Amino acid sequence: MEEKELTTLGTAVTAADGTWKISLPATLPNDVQEAAAANGGAVNAVAHVDGRTDSGQLMRGTDFVMAAPASAPATARTLVASAAQDDTPSKLRPVTDAMGQESEQPNEVQTAYSWASEDELSSRDTLGEQALPEYQSDTSSLPQGDPYIVKGVDTKAMDIRPMDGGCDKTKSKVIDTQIRYTAVVEGHAAWDSKATVEYDSKLATNVEVAVKTGSNWTIEGSVTLGSSISASTGYTNKGPHFAKQWKVPIEYKKIRETWKCNYGKDTYYRYRIQGGKYKVPDGGAVGKYGKDVRNKDGSGGYYKSPQSHRAWVARGSNFQLGKNRSVKWAGAVSAFGVKLGSSTQYDSDHKQRITAGNKSNARHDIWGKNDKVSGKPGVFYSF
Repeated sequence: MEEKELTTLGTAVTAADGTWKISLPATLPNDVQEAAAANGGAVNAVAHVDGRTDSGQLMRGTDFVMAAPASAPATARTLVASAAQDDTPSKLRPVTDAMGQESEQPNEVQTAYSWASEDELSSRDTLGEQALPEYQSDTSSLPQGDPYIVKGVDTKAMDIRPMDGGCDKTKSKVIDTQIRYTAVVEGHAAWDSKATVEYDSKLATNVEVAVKTGSNWTIEGSVTLGSSISASTGYTNKGPHFAKQWKVPIEYKKIRETWKCNYGKDTYYRYRIQGGKYKVPDGGAVGKYGKDVRNKDGSGGYYKSPQSHRAWVARGSNFQLGKNRSVKWAGAVSAFGVKLGSSTQYDSDHKQRITAGNKSNARHDIWGKNDKVSGKPGVFYSF
């Protein structure tokens, strides 16, 4: 695969309080315009900052950021806005000597032993929305030790100063690809009801990006996936007592970046795992059932929920979410042995629906996870 020179969109100076802002140029370079058009109008970019500790240790912070020009479709602007809700300050992490040379990449047999791959084997969603571990190994269980301690020095306790010369990411090369089924929506139908989920016409999902820091991987922001899929996928009228996630095939790329630092004197390599387009594998499914989430339904969750989140669906009628954003699934996918999270934007093509049956001996109750069902619930459950 061809190694590409990277396009710089701008440079920002960090303010005294640590904040920064960068504006896209009025006219995007041709290659960036093409990438944005293929992604439904959204631009996925990466920002980085470099510094040194008093001991001379090089530190680097990375953040994957998204933008949508004013001319982009409304769906792209909405996706970018929803992704911004997850944006957290990027930590500066030590650049180790090991990053001064290309590292050997594990194969699928080796990554099958990772924590992420092991979790993928569970039929239930055991992670839910809890935060992923800060560091992951792509070949074994969760790593031990403190990666901020370099050569016996605790770098996180040190002041970090601007780095003369800085670092520039000069080249990028896709070194491997995988198609992995990724959770993008889920439905719930308990007593006397049916669940339907729809995922149509285009991707409308934000998926986290993993970056290799030393020998381990960390989550550093997310990318917006908005490309056309020219397909309709999901499940219809499943239940009662049914609740599962729905997954679609997304192509993930492992990318090697080449960095030049210290006025070009030093070369470092960094790797990242990033989602791309909807892509059905040869002879593969256009979508798949994901993990079982029935444990979220029933009386236990209902009576623990705030009263303001509760509602009910009349017999023989339906209710659906078709606006705002879904919950964020921490265990949405395992790609290259690393776990990534995702969330989906509800709209006319991406919905969660429940259809109530006609039994009259009880009521069809539902409740929102994060808010009342007419607000921003993320997902609703069934009792």
